[in-house]
Amino acid sequence: MNMRQKLRCILTIMGIITVCTACIVQKDPVDNSDDSGTKKKSFGKYDIMKGWSESDYSRDEKYVYVKKSTDHKDEFNNFVVGSGESDYSEEEYEQFEKAILQQLSSKIGQLDNATLKGTAGTTDQGYTLLTFAITESNGTVTTQYYIIGEKKYCLIQETNYDKSEECDDATMEAVNSFTW
Repeated sequence: MNMRQKLRCILTIMGIITVCTACIVQKDPVDNSDDSGTKKKSFGKYDIMKGWSESDYSRDEKYVYVKKSTDHKDEFNNFVVGSGESDYSEEEYEQFEKAILQQLSSKIGQLDNATLKGTAGTTDQGYTLLTFAITESNGTVTTQYYIIGEKKYCLIQETNYDKSEECDDATMEAVNSFTW
């Protein structure tokens, strides 16, 4: 076998290995959805409004969503979906609320002329929803939506730089459609 034949044989074997590997490797089975529509994650599922997609900024089970083709700007409206564990049951949401308020109050003191507003309610799915909105002096509004579960929560955080109603609507679609 000459050098050319050996090289051809090696390349053929490499090609077969590549094809076989591609057949074996599967997409993440937890999330097999398109950009918009229902997203299935390890902690639950929720809907993403048409025209919005997951950004390359998503990391460590925190999923960033932006209006398509806008995340190249210095500041872009977005919302992030993630989850965590808590020490509180669903019925103890008021204690959870106090703990979050304490954390946010200490952080808001570091911002110039920022305001904090909090409300409690329920999602369209019937889960307890705690909402905290921080408005900065430059007009940026960061809203945290905590969907309360049994010793766990889903946090959907919206950052809206220009008071976009579309960003609010896209975030609320995820909040109100979320299920564990």
